[in-house]
Amino acid sequence: MPQHLLAAKVRISDAANSYGRPLRMSVYFPARARDLYEFTLHDGA
Repeated sequence: MPQHLLAAKVRISDAANSYGRPLRMSVYFPARARDLYEFTLHDGA
């Protein structure tokens, strides 16, 4: 996994845990990152 995507995964996971609710992928990443984002939310929840 490219390093910047790994870092993004960590940031999204932290944000989702902090707010206690799913974040909208479209606000933070383009559709190309959808799989990474959805995996991170499910993995962190």
